[in-house]
Amino acid sequence: KACEEKILERFDTLRHNAGGNNPGQVRGDMQRLMQDHFGVFRKQDTMQEGIDKLDAMAGDIAAIGVSSPDLTWNMELVTALEVQNLCQQADVLAHSALNRTESRGGHLRDDYEDRDDDNWLKHTVAWRGDDGVELGYRPVRMDTGRDDADTIPPSERKE
Repeated sequence: KACEEKILERFDTLRHNAGGNNPGQVRGDMQRLMQDHFGVFRKQDTMQEGIDKLDAMAGDIAAIGVSSPDLTWNMELVTALEVQNLCQQADVLAHSALNRTESRGGHLRDDYEDRDDDNWLKHTVAWRGDDGVELGYRPVRMDTGRDDADTIPPSERKE
């Protein structure tokens, strides 16, 4: 019940904030920030700067509003909710990326160029609560669980 009330309070605050920030503008600002600080090529200082900027955007995100509180076909309200959710996902992604000190898959850390299976052959799991982002891990399952498919062992990326 408390969870439902929190969700409805957030929804009603957004819905009745007629003079609030334009969700499209906030989305564009966040998109540029994420592209500039959390793209394929990453570094500690650049990502920390991005997290600081995300933190600074919290007021803009909380102040998102819509011009009409209508509940029927209100695409502006849907967009505003999506932008708020995207901002929360951006926060989780940013903290997860900063924490992972290796290069793997589609991301390259300029300050950690090598793949590090000894420390990072695990999945990052993240929770976002009122106090920020909490990170945890779960093991990578190295067995396909099938007789007709072989396990492909991890390997370095080759050019």
